[in-house]
Amino acid sequence: LAGYVMEYEEKLTFITIRGAGHSVVDKQPERGLLVFTSIIQGQNLPKSPFLHY
Repeated sequence: LAGYVMEYEEKLTFITIRGAGHSVVDKQPERGLLVFTSIIQGQNLPKSPFLHY
């Protein structure tokens, strides 16, 4: 997954999907669906060399 994840005191997670602009659904639908399903299923986000914490 290409983007950034910032966690604040385990209460707020801010996720940025690179290349998506303001519309993840239009610009990066596959990545958006992957993030959405990971969150809904309670799974960790997939790691990649482009993911920075």
